[in-house]
Amino acid sequence: MRSTIPAVVSDDISVAVLGLWHLGAVTAAGLAHLGYRVTGLEMHRSRLKALVDGRPPIHEPGLAEMFAQGIAAGRLRFVGDPRTAVADAGFVMLTADVPVDEQDEPDISGLIDAARTISPHLQPGAALVVQSQVPVGTCAQLLQAVRQANPHAEVHLAYCPENLR
Repeated sequence: MRSTIPAVVSDDISVAVLGLWHLGAVTAAGLAHLGYRVTGLEMHRSRLKALVDGRPPIHEPGLAEMFAQGIAAGRLRFVGDPRTAVADAGFVMLTADVPVDEQDEPDISGLIDAARTISPHLQPGAALVVQSQVPVGTCAQLLQAVRQANPHAEVHLAYCPENLR
C-alpha cells in the first residue's frame, strides 16, 4: 500500500493502544505506518496470537499490509501484559468498543476496568486519549478510576471521539 501521507520521524514516541477491534486495529496500524512505536494490548490469548501473526481482527482495504509492514519494521507489536503495553508509552489510546443495551445505554465498565488495570504502570505525564464513543462524564470517571488505582498518577486526559451521532 502506498501512502501520500509523509511518515513522521517519531521513533522516540511510544503509543499504547487498548481495544484492538475496528477502531483500535486501524489506529495502531496507522500510527505505526506514520513512524510511531505502537504496542497494542490484547489480553485474550487466541486474539493476541492472531495479532502477533499479523492477522487484523477485521477486514479493511490495506490493513493486513499495514500490519505486516509495521510488524516487520519493529514499529508495531502486540502484547498480553498491561505493564509491558504501557511501560514506555507517552500516549495511551483507549479505543475499546462500548456496548449498548436495548435502551441504547452504554456500558463503560470495560473502559473503566482498563483504566484501573493500566494506571499503576503509566509513565508520569502520560496522556490518555479516549477515542471510544462514551457519554458525557466518562472522562471524569476514568480519571477517578486511574487515581483510585494509582493515587500518585500524573496523567493527562483528552477526548477525541471516533465519530459523533
